[in-house]
Parts: sequence; structure tokens; C-alpha cells
Amino acid sequence: MNATTAERPFPTYKRFLPGGTSSWGVMHVVNRTAGGLMLFGDKEKDYFRSLIFRAAEFCGLEVLTWTCLDNHFHICINVPSVEEAARLRATVTEEEILERLRNCYTATFLKDTKQRLAKFRSTPGKEALADDMLRRFRAQMYDISAYMHIVQRRFSGWFNDCHNRKGTLWQGRFRSTLVESSGEALLKTAAYIDLNAVRAKIVTDPKDYPWCGYAEALAGKADARAGITSVANASSGPDHAGPADAENALRRYRSWLLELGAPVLDETGQTVRPGFASSSGSSDARRPRRALLSTRVRYFTASLAIGTRAFCEEVYHRYRSSFGPKRQSGARPLGHGDWGGLCGLRDLRKNVVPVTGV
Repeated sequence: MNATTAERPFPTYKRFLPGGTSSWGVMHVVNRTAGGLMLFGDKEKDYFRSLIFRAAEFCGLEVLTWTCLDNHFHICINVPSVEEAARLRATVTEEEILERLRNCYTATFLKDTKQRLAKFRSTPGKEALADDMLRRFRAQMYDISAYMHIVQRRFSGWFNDCHNRKGTLWQGRFRSTLVESSGEALLKTAAYIDLNAVRAKIVTDPKDYPWCGYAEALAGKADARAGITSVANASSGPDHAGPADAENALRRYRSWLLELGAPVLDETGQTVRPGFASSSGSSDARRPRRALLSTRVRYFTASLAIGTRAFCEEVYHRYRSSFGPKRQSGARPLGHGDWGGLCGLRDLRKNVVPVTGV
């Protein structure tokens, strides 16, 4: 999957996708408004939420968790490998395509699509055009780039229409990080996303921010609950517990959020940055500590891939041609705290864990 230099978040790298021994994998995608303008209010966030789940249903992907703030969004999403995507696309029937269109697009668009298919098939010499239409719909399925194109293009069009606006809305092509689909990498990535509004000081508890996966799951939305449950059951977490139903998964996930979003204290025990929900886990409040996810951490958006050393090495070898000839290994241990052995593929040095930001 090639991209021009202007499209890449980092000029010398490709977008890293699931693959290897895994037929599915997790990706963390993020983008901001052009110029970082604070453009999104409640109505915009509500529409964005609706769109990312409807587009995921059309594309055959699973949103694990998400958030949308005033000028940017994060989505943690389950995506098939290139090989698995090709296999799945080949199995999608015309009836399923139309059903997915019904869930994602307007009734007018669906009606027009059906009429065009019928017209092509009833017109001598144009029968192949119907197959070509279906082929183009299938090509948008099980593909993260096609999914993000649908989300960003449709949201931009809707936003510009609502605000009598023209021109680009996003600062560029979305950024992505490949995340190991189990264990600490997935847990911390999901928690990092759900704690966004807390870091931005919009709320003191993620359950109070309606536009994130965790709050939606607590509110009873089935797709959000399914996503958080998947995260909780795929992540070992501090207690290394086994699979749980939705209610127990949410309780387990919250206990992890409490720890990961705990306050930041200086060497004297004074609060540098508050955490959320004053009972921030079982840690001794008198002990100097820096909670891992209480500030912005670039590892989650700029590491290209994040996971165990073995996972990062496997991704590195799959994409060996994307790195310079002098590089001998892939995994780079995360610094600025105890990350439980997590690694990335970039040795980030500048502004990795700033004092403020989201």
C-alpha cells in the first residue's frame, strides 16, 4: 500500500497494516481539523459518532473505542490483514452489499443504486457495468483507507453544508499506528483514547464525556459495549483476569482507567495534574508518581506500531524495506515511565510526554 510523501505522517514510512500470522489486527487512527481550529460542537460530534459506526458496518470493520473533541478525533478499530480482506470481499453477495448500503447511506442513494443496476442489466452491451458497480462497492470493504475516506469525506461534506463553508476540513491524511491486538498495548491505547477529554480538562471522569466509547458503553449503546468488552477481554490488565461479560468487562476496564488516569504528583507529593474520580486506584497518594496516561503521549500516535518486543520485531521484518539499510532491529522500548515492556518502531525523542495537551 504505497503513499506519496505528502500523504505520509512520516515521510520515510508506509502505513503499517495487520498481517503476518494474524488475520485481523488493531489500528489507532487520528486526525485534526486544518489549523487545529475548534470547529466541533455537540451536533458535529453526534453526527461524527453516527458516521463512524455506520461506515464501519458498511466496511465490515469493528470500532473498539473512539472519541471526538473540538478539533480532533481518535478511533481504535479492528481491521483484517490485506490477505484476509481480499478473501472476505470475494464472499460479499449483491444482497449483502445492498443491505450494507441501506445501513450507511440514504434511502435515495440506495434507490438510485438499485435503479442503475437494473438499467445496466436490461440494456444490451451494458451488463458488465452492473458488475463493475458492485466491484467498486466491494473494494471499499475491509479496508482502513477506504473506511477513513468515507468517514472524512462524508463528514466534511455534511459539515460544510451545515456551516455554509467550502474547502478542506482536515489537516491532511489520517495518521495511524498498528497496535498489538492483545495485552497491554491494546489496553493502554484504548484507555489513552477514552481519557482524552480528561486530559483536556473538559471533564474529570471519562464517563461524563458523551463522545467516547467508554461513556457510550456505560450508557448502554450496544456497539460501544461490544467494543469495550472486546478490549477488556483481549487485554490482560493488571489483574490478568479471564473473559468477562459486558458488565464485568466495564467494571474491569474502569479499574484500569482509574490507575492509568491517576494524578501526577511531584517529588514532594503535591499534585501537578489531577487525575479523575478522586479515588484513583490503590496507589499511595503520598508516593511521587507520574501516571502514564494523564498527559499527552506521542507513542500512541507516532510509533508506527506499538506492542511487545516480539510484535514490533515481526512488523519490522514485514516492512523491512521501509527502513534504512543501517537499521538492524525494529523494537524500540518506550521511555518516560514503566510501560511494562512495551515497544514502538520509532525512537521518539522530542516532546514525547509534554506537561499538557491531548
